[in-house]
Amino acid sequence: MTVTEGMGLSVSSRNGGVVSANSSTVVAQGSGRGPILQSTWTDAVCGGGVIASGFGNVSVQVEQPLSAQCILGTSVISVFGDLSLNNGLSNGTTLRVVLQYSWGQRDMTIDTRTNYTVIGASAAVLRQGSAVIVRGVSAGSAQIFASFSHVPTTCSATVTVLTTSSVAISVNPYPTYSGSTSFALRTLNAIAGSGIWEQGILGCSLVMSDTSVRVVSADARTAYSANDSSILGIAGQVVSKFIAGSVNRSAAVRCTFAGTPSSWYGLSVSSVNASISSFTGVTTGASLQNTLTSSSTAQLTFGVVLSDGVQLPSTALFSPPAFVAASSIVTFSLTSLSAQVSSGGLVTLLNNSYVNQLLTITPRLGAASPSTISFACNLGPGFGDVDLGQATGLPLASVAIWHRSVFPCV
Repeated sequence: MTVTEGMGLSVSSRNGGVVSANSSTVVAQGSGRGPILQSTWTDAVCGGGVIASGFGNVSVQVEQPLSAQCILGTSVISVFGDLSLNNGLSNGTTLRVVLQYSWGQRDMTIDTRTNYTVIGASAAVLRQGSAVIVRGVSAGSAQIFASFSHVPTTCSATVTVLTTSSVAISVNPYPTYSGSTSFALRTLNAIAGSGIWEQGILGCSLVMSDTSVRVVSADARTAYSANDSSILGIAGQVVSKFIAGSVNRSAAVRCTFAGTPSSWYGLSVSSVNASISSFTGVTTGASLQNTLTSSSTAQLTFGVVLSDGVQLPSTALFSPPAFVAASSIVTFSLTSLSAQVSSGGLVTLLNNSYVNQLLTITPRLGAASPSTISFACNLGPGFGDVDLGQATGLPLASVAIWHRSVFPCV
């Protein structure tokens, strides 16, 4: 006679760490052996008395895993409501736990035999349906441990929880150049000879609990303001002198991110003239390599370093619309009948020359030494013409008296 659950049979496990059981299924949970299964037949009709009971021997040998892995979706998170959320950080991350066997992996993330322990008060582990989530609680770090009731192995992962300590503003020179973000601009000086004042570009960042910085300068939640709009004007991220005339005035600017303001940053307007102290990157163009060949014109370009340390890159002086016209702060001179230079630095080739030409750039104001650049004038042949000499550089190099030279002729 076969007794079934419908006739009052129940099956249970005396050691859930080895097997779990019900009337129809026995599932191995861990290694072990002995009379672990218990069967009880009760009278389902006449009062529920026990008709018979007994034990069943079980022998279970569970394969031991090679290793365990605790895998975080990301190792850095924040807390609910922090300013850094939606700016590269979230207030939680997924945790996945796997056991590695010789035949492959077994996902143990939501298995009831997996136990989680958190060391540190900065995070908490939550089981949410088919996932396990690590939530940020407070600034700091926490270590998440996973252990298993059926195998003697563990794994761990460390999560860092960052919170926003403050909102900070920065002001750097504008137009920007390589290294400009390292220059803290405190004064907008006049650019000597130009009638134009220096400008700054505003930046905004979140200073995190570990002193790291998250830039939010162009975020839609960022706004910039001046404490005196009659002195300073702000357009987008660019701050400039607004007050008329050559004056000395003090003001301040700040940024606000998602309603939280930075401290005020002092920024003055000055009548002091910042003059040229040196030149940078003087060239007639990379394609010409300081040599005018087969081309009638070449634009001279350069950048300048001003006496207050601010730099004006070549793009600020020559790329239209130029922030400062180069002709307003320097003059160009060229003593040659083979080429000429305009007030804007455009060199025009007129004829061949057998000596290098020297072009001089002189600041209109300030004590900076003039800068010079040397180039060769070498016309390309026209239609039906013959090109005598070298195609690049000087057409014909100097030779000693009675010395015989061979020159190409194309």
